[in-house]
Amino acid sequence: MKRLFLFLALAVFVGSNALARPDRTENSDIEVYLLTCGPGQELYATWGHTALRVKDLNAGTDIVYNWGVFDFSTKHFAWKFAKGRLEYMLAYTTYDRFLDEYNYS
Repeated sequence: MKRLFLFLALAVFVGSNALARPDRTENSDIEVYLLTCGPGQELYATWGHTALRVKDLNAGTDIVYNWGVFDFSTKHFAWKFAKGRLEYMLAYTTYDRFLDEYNYS
């Protein structure tokens, strides 16, 4: 919960800072999206998921940054998950692969 709060606070700060910049043009080459996925079938997807998509039109990249990745082989995984004490990590992948993986589960 603490990490979610920090992530949201950072997103608001970064977003408000970007909007306040007077030199920002409407023809930006980078697009940023907040992706919100609905609930899934698996227990860990019960409440859905959110990730950050960064699309660089000049470089031709379309990357999704996902802070909700965990290791299923973690010792006492189910207990830690249930107690909200599971260690999460950042992963990144292409937008197309993110969609494929989320639709698969």
